[in-house]
Amino acid sequence: GCGQKDNNTTTTTSSTSKETTTTATTTAPTTTAAKKTVLEQSDKGVTSRVIMYSRGDVLVKQTTKNVYNVKEMETQSTEEQIKTQLEAAFAAYKGVEGISSSVEIKDGKVIQNFTVDYSKTDFAKLKEIVPSFKPKDDNTVSYEVTKNFLVKEGFKEVL
Repeated sequence: GCGQKDNNTTTTTSSTSKETTTTATTTAPTTTAAKKTVLEQSDKGVTSRVIMYSRGDVLVKQTTKNVYNVKEMETQSTEEQIKTQLEAAFAAYKGVEGISSSVEIKDGKVIQNFTVDYSKTDFAKLKEIVPSFKPKDDNTVSYEVTKNFLVKEGFKEVL
């Protein structure tokens, strides 16, 4: 296993589900039992690595690490300006349960980490922030749809 213990997620979504007949199937599994898929993309000084944790077609958790190598980018912006832009762009997610974001400057690069734990996230709130967010009818996120979208965007599966 990957050593992560997150046993408190198994009951969080059932209380928010409106369809009592499907609560047993929509309860999100813990990340320890999940399959791990890693996708990467690199373009003009920006490298993105997405790690998806899924069980069947249910996307449980997704982490994204974006590294902006400012010297290789086609930009006049400084590391500080890019950091400020990223923090502003992700400010809307602050306070949304299950979502975390951080931005730091290290060795001339701006590093952004963004995590969405779908077993804990308030989907209604996420839809307000991202109108294009479309969970499945059973209030889960499709692993296949998400992965296919990333591949179309130029990501390559590396694990």
